[in-house]
Amino acid sequence: MQNDEFPFTVLHKEKGDNFMDPNAIVSLVGSLGFPIVCCGALFWYQNKTMKEFSDNIDKNLHSLSSAITDNTEATTKLVTTVELLTKIGGENK
Repeated sequence: MQNDEFPFTVLHKEKGDNFMDPNAIVSLVGSLGFPIVCCGALFWYQNKTMKEFSDNIDKNLHSLSSAITDNTEATTKLVTTVELLTKIGGENK
C-alpha cells in the first residue's frame, strides 16, 4: 500500500458493512502503533453503539407518546364518570 492512500484503503465495503481484514489491522498496528489503533477502534465502536441507541430511542419514542396520550384520554373519561356518579349520588341523598 502506498502511504498517501493508507488510511483510506484499509476499510473495505462488503454487503453494506465496514470491516477490516486481519492484514489491514496488522498493517495499521505496525505503522501507527497499538494504542492509536485501539483508540480508533474504540471511537468507531462508541459511534456505532450511540447511533444504534439513538435509533432505538427514536423508534420507541412514538409508541411511548401514543401510550401517554391513550392514558390521558382514559383518565379524563374516568374523571368525567366519577364526577357524574358523584352528582347522581349527591342528588339521591
